Amino acid sequence: MTLLDFQAAVAGRYAVERELGRGGMGIVYLARDLRLERVVAIKVLPPDRTRDAFSRERFMREARTAAKFSHPHVIPIHAVEEAGDFVFFVMSYVDGETLGAVLRREGRLKPHDAARILRDVAWALAYAHGQGVIHRDVKPDNILLEHGSGRALVADFGIARLVAVPGLSGESELVGTPEYMSPEQACAAPLDGRSDLYSLGVVGYYAVSGRLPFSAGTVAGLLAQHAAQPPPPLEARGAPQTLVAAIERCLAKDPERRFQTGEELADVLAPVAEGRRELPVPIRAFLSERRGQYVTPFLGAALLVPMGLSLLLDAAFAGNPPALFRGGIAGIALVLCVIGAASPAALAWRSARRLLKERYRHDDLVHGLGLEVARRREEQDFATDAAERDGGGERWSWWGRTMRAKMYAALGLAAASGAAAFVVPYPGVLLAFGVFGLSCATAVATGLAALAASRGRRGDAEERRLRFWKGRLGRWLFRLARVGLERSAVPFAGGDRPTEVALGIAAVELFEALPAESRRALGALPDVVRRLEARVRALGGSGQEAKRAEALGALEAVRIDLLRLHAGVGTVQGLTADLGAARRVGEQVDALLDGSRSGGATPDA
Repeated sequence: MTLLDFQAAVAGRYAVERELGRGGMGIVYLARDLRLERVVAIKVLPPDRTRDAFSRERFMREARTAAKFSHPHVIPIHAVEEAGDFVFFVMSYVDGETLGAVLRREGRLKPHDAARILRDVAWALAYAHGQGVIHRDVKPDNILLEHGSGRALVADFGIARLVAVPGLSGESELVGTPEYMSPEQACAAPLDGRSDLYSLGVVGYYAVSGRLPFSAGTVAGLLAQHAAQPPPPLEARGAPQTLVAAIERCLAKDPERRFQTGEELADVLAPVAEGRRELPVPIRAFLSERRGQYVTPFLGAALLVPMGLSLLLDAAFAGNPPALFRGGIAGIALVLCVIGAASPAALAWRSARRLLKERYRHDDLVHGLGLEVARRREEQDFATDAAERDGGGERWSWWGRTMRAKMYAALGLAAASGAAAFVVPYPGVLLAFGVFGLSCATAVATGLAALAASRGRRGDAEERRLRFWKGRLGRWLFRLARVGLERSAVPFAGGDRPTEVALGIAAVELFEALPAESRRALGALPDVVRRLEARVRALGGSGQEAKRAEALGALEAVRIDLLRLHAGVGTVQGLTADLGAARRVGEQVDALLDGSRSGGATPDA
């Protein structure tokens, strides 16, 4: 079959321009639909596979079923047609390349990129399974990555059954690619959607590690491994444990132990795929605070202030001040120590109270801290890998331990000399004061050196914060912060994050996934969405439920328009119109809130 032969068969309907690629499932051409005046991709099935009347009819039936799909992560099929000896289907042309091509070039993906692609594919599979269609051949070469947005789209729904495994002896026909087959496929057992999730797990294993879980010299040997042999542990430095555990669960031999639906898998992958972007501003602000930094000034003052007062008293009373004054100095030191020790808890209480007023829960905070710990751990793993590659890992580890030991020794000497200043008579106290100053300077210098040598240990602090807030004390502090708040300000029990926050997050993420040209045309969208989200939150508890519902509806309209744009059924012009409507609703809310604050009349809702 040549391009000219196919062009002759479809002359007058399609203008075939060039070949885009080929594989076991046929050849893909770039063409122009002459009637609708649009660029399309045409996949032509191998003639030897379509000459059989039964196979031909089965393909036509299944491909037409797949052509009814409408999902942002499934390549839309416009038509399934026959022309002479050719059976082909016409689909949207997506400017991009397959995941297989990327992996062959790059070796493996960054964990967050891999999680995002797996999540997109899981969504597509969940949609197809809901329509009663099993893909049967999920593999990197059937996953297309769109240039610009990075969006993953699944191809070849409905035609996988038609293609047999190359080189397989025997009368029965297996469907799929041996490297990605589920145990059920390998044993020719009945299939359901969980078989596709196993194949997606193999894709994920390959994407994050750069190698397949199983390899063999023969197809039979490969199928036997998929059927009975457990996969080797997934080794992927820098990959969050959530991602690793999700992939390994997909590869369970027993379908009952895998994720049961694509939605379930996508939900688990979402935090890894979205990272910090999915955290609302109040949560991010809470995580950025460093409350422990207030301890050091108070503890330093607890040493320096009494020491200075003691020197003044010794000078005023010739080294023999009254006991009452000595007691007063000790009391001042005690108060400063108590304030220093209590300041982190007090600031944490204030921050927790602010979160509660914004209608966030304790679980939201723990979730955000979990993401932060995962991010820190990735950074630490990367730094460790880099040090090992440079051959300096051991040297920096030894240097860091040495600097830490010197820092602790200097701190101990500072504490001892500071305490001695209270009991050593004048002029010996001057020597104690000098040793104290030198020790503090040494502790600061060696501490900075230790920090530079072991930056990855910052992740340990985040893990301690996570353990604290997950523990009893953290939960108790959250309950204490709730005392005195109005019921309307307390998060609703058992609910998710506020609706306006969820809608705003979804809209901004959909916007960020658009091609660059569309983002430029809709450049004001994130700002409009965030402002409208804040206005909806401001209307909470104001009694203006009608206007709040209208603002929520405007947010939802923008989100749906973005989904339609991703699916290829919406337009930038339509989204621009709804964006203008959302902006007008926001202006009305501003006027309403301004009128409420000034006590004046409010506009009609």
